[in-house]
Amino acid sequence: MGDVRQAGLEAWGREAMAARGQGVPPGSHLYAISGDASFRRYFRFDAGAAGWVFVDAPPAREDSPSFVRISAGLRAQGLCCPEVLAADLEQGFMAVTDLGDRQFLAALQESPAEAAQLYDQALEMLAPIRQTQVEGGLPAYDRQQLEMEMLLFDDW
Repeated sequence: MGDVRQAGLEAWGREAMAARGQGVPPGSHLYAISGDASFRRYFRFDAGAAGWVFVDAPPAREDSPSFVRISAGLRAQGLCCPEVLAADLEQGFMAVTDLGDRQFLAALQESPAEAAQLYDQALEMLAPIRQTQVEGGLPAYDRQQLEMEMLLFDDW
């Protein structure tokens, strides 16, 4: 097992699955999958739990309540994004639907002839994303926020 947070997420994930009437086979463990440019980490169980991804989002570093609200807003617009299946926001643990491993760049590289169609599909999502209403609203994305995020390039 990797670390204390991963062990806690694994125990919580087993409980979350059981609460939904699904079990994780004894002896199965979480393994890390792709990450993103944040402090969130993503895991799957090596057996059972098909269709679930388990998220470790340390509360001191990640705003999981906003993640939950934004996910709900995007899904209400009919957009494909992870559905939050279970969450313990105090611990920073979530279980979300598994959207798979295929990323946009890989799709472009695998099917260069379909590039125009893939970009068209991506552009078609911009209007619904812009129209998404998020319960409680979102903070303004202003120049100060942009500059703060640009400075992350130095860190990451």
